[in-house]
Amino acid sequence: MVNETYANVPGNKVATYKQLKALGFKFANLHGGSNTYGMSKVFTAILVKYQNENPKTPITHTDVQNFFEAKEIPAKFVKQIKVKGQASKSSKKTVKVVKTEPKAPKTPKESKPTETPKESVASTQSVEDFKNSLNSLKTRITDVEKRQATLETKFDLLWAFVQEELGK
Repeated sequence: MVNETYANVPGNKVATYKQLKALGFKFANLHGGSNTYGMSKVFTAILVKYQNENPKTPITHTDVQNFFEAKEIPAKFVKQIKVKGQASKSSKKTVKVVKTEPKAPKTPKESKPTETPKESVASTQSVEDFKNSLNSLKTRITDVEKRQATLETKFDLLWAFVQEELGK
């Protein structure tokens, strides 16, 4: 299923950043999970990295069309996903053993009375006030997320422009 607007584009033309971004979103949807937006960013980064590291065999317009029709993500892209905090299995921690001579026993000091934990106090806020403050926070979060999405879009546009200028 090739879109008519892409029918006249040469198949050996190198894929653009927008095509890679759309492909990243497609792969994120195929990958599944609850964070499709975040995974689309990860896949886009993987595709751009692949494109930069393989200038002799870049992703072409034909490749993009074939990937869009595919039902699975190519293994070479899935292998590159890394999760924060993921430790490599080959790295082992070394422990340095230090021998020390026994110290003289400490003299007991006057002990302070231990503080009793503070009891939790129930809120005096009414249910309606709590709902209003919760809704206010939700609205503020939504506004921040919209601004973040706008800034990310602007950054993507700037980055595409810089890449295009560097490519000239």
